[in-house]
Amino acid sequence: MEADSALRARIMRRGIAHDGDENLRRYVRNADRKTDSEERSKLRIVKRSVSQHIDLVVALSMACDVAAETLTTAPAYAFV
Repeated sequence: MEADSALRARIMRRGIAHDGDENLRRYVRNADRKTDSEERSKLRIVKRSVSQHIDLVVALSMACDVAAETLTTAPAYAFV
């Protein structure tokens, strides 16, 4: 859920670019969000209907999360 919330925040602040790929566009249209009833800031990516696919959106969420984590925790290397 944290990755999904972070992806939404990244999209809302225009911190991610989309090249117009029609597959991703279709999968995004298939996706919906489900918010935590106790913490409305937390959300989860879900299918709008059982027959629709959202795999690319879930993969995007996970990839952005790993990339953000890597950028904040990766050791700094000096090349000499």
